[in-house]
Amino acid sequence: MADRPDGNLTRLARARPFIPPPKAIAAVKHRLAELPEGLRAHIERTRAVGLSIAFNLGVDAAKADFALAAHDLFRAAPSEALLDDARRLGWDPDDYEAAEPLLLHGPVAGLWLEKEVRFEERSVVSAITYHTTYAPGLGDLAAAVFLADKVEPGKLYRGDWLIEVRDLAFASRASDAIILYLTKLSEKLRSEGSTPHPRTAEAVAWLRDRASMKSPPPP
Repeated sequence: MADRPDGNLTRLARARPFIPPPKAIAAVKHRLAELPEGLRAHIERTRAVGLSIAFNLGVDAAKADFALAAHDLFRAAPSEALLDDARRLGWDPDDYEAAEPLLLHGPVAGLWLEKEVRFEERSVVSAITYHTTYAPGLGDLAAAVFLADKVEPGKLYRGDWLIEVRDLAFASRASDAIILYLTKLSEKLRSEGSTPHPRTAEAVAWLRDRASMKSPPPP
C-alpha cells in the first residue's frame, strides 16, 4: 500500500505562493518596454492600487500584480491588429467589438498569455481578458484587477462617482463597487449616443443575483 502524503506537506503545497513562470515574466517585461510612456505609467499606478484592493479582498497579491502588469499590453495596438490578433488567437469578435476594436485589448492580452506564452493560471488569464467589460462568473481576483484599473489616481478626474467606486473597493465591497461603476459607465455611454457592451449588463445582473442569494429573506 502506498504511503499517504503527509498532511502538513499537502497544506504547504496548497499555500505555496504564486510565482509566474520565468518565460511569462520575460514576455510581459518585453512587451511592457515597448509600450508608450503614458500607458506604462497607468499600468504602474494600477499595480500600486491593486495591491491594496487585493489585500482587502483576501486575493493573492502576486496574482493581482502580474495580471495588472499584463492587462494593457495590447492597449496601444491599432484596431486592425487587435481584430486580426483576436481571430488568430481564437476569439470571435462580436458586433460591438468589431465596431470598437479597443474592447478586444483585454481578450487579446489574455489569449496571448495563454496560447503563445503558455501561461496556465486560468484565474489570471480571465482577470486580464475581462478587465474592460467584466463578466458573469468571475472571482475576487478579477474583481481586484477590474477595480484597480478603474480607480487608479490618473482616472479619478473622469467623474465624481469614481471616488465612491474607489471607496467601496477599499472597503472590500467589490460587488457594490463594480455594479456602481458599470451602471454609471452605461449611463454615460448612452448619454453620448453609444451602446454599452451587453456583457456589462449581464455582469451587473449576475452580481445582483449573487448578492440577493447571500441576503437573508425579507420578513
